[in-house]
Parts: sequence; structure tokens; C-alpha cells
Amino acid sequence: MENYTFDQYQEWVGQLCRTPVEGSIMGLAGEAGEVVDLLKKILYHGKLLDREKLKLELGDVLWYVADVARQYGIPLSEVRDGNVAKLTERFPKGHFTPEDSAARADEKPIMYGNRLVTHPAQKLAIEAFKREADDGCGPDEMPSYKSLQQ
Repeated sequence: MENYTFDQYQEWVGQLCRTPVEGSIMGLAGEAGEVVDLLKKILYHGKLLDREKLKLELGDVLWYVADVARQYGIPLSEVRDGNVAKLTERFPKGHFTPEDSAARADEKPIMYGNRLVTHPAQKLAIEAFKREADDGCGPDEMPSYKSLQQ
């Protein structure tokens, strides 16, 4: 396959991969660790960069990212586009600055029902909740973590 979209790549991964999501999550962590180890040897042990090896390891990371997203029903193009939107908001000058990074403009709190939501993962969950279903469980009827523990 050449010149294919992120979503076509993700579909291809899904045709080949039969790993349960837990296995893909562990695979992602393992492959990311291999990238870190490779770069550690370059940065701290004086090894030379092997671009082909790095490219292969980054490809393994991409494989598992694509599969985890696929198993949760998230098109890889949405992952890419969401990342671009987040970083565009975070870095309005078009490049990294320590000030913009510290300000985290993309992580401003939002109100959802009567709850103040500050964590990015909570915001993503709310967005998914709004998109996926209206099952009569609005923001005020959602069980709290504490109530689930009882």
C-alpha cells in the first residue's frame, strides 16, 4: 500500500491485527519504550542514529496507536485532526513557546451541566458522550465516581 490515508492504514491494521485491546495497549507501551531506548543510546551512549531502525520502531508505535484507536471506534484521521486542533489552540503563534505551553489554552475548564470539567480526558469523554448516544442520561444524571464505589 502506497499513498493511502490514515483511515485506510487503520483499516489495513484492523484486517491484520487480531490482538485484544489490552494487548495493543501493552504493545504500544513496549514499542514506545523501544523508541526511547534507541534514542537514549544515541543521546547518552554515543551511538549513531540509525534512521531505518528509528523509522521501523516509530512504525510499530503507529501500528499500535492505529489499533487502539480502531478498537475504541476512533478513526485515525480524527486522532490526527484533534491533535492539530489542540496544538493550534495551545500554540497560537504557530510554534512552541514556554509561555504558551504553561498557559495550556486548550485545557481551560468548561461547564457540562452543573459540573466544572478541567481534565482533557474528561472533555474528550463528554464529547464522545454527546456524539454517540442520547440515552436519557444527561450530565446531571451521570453517576459520580463515589456513587459507583458504593
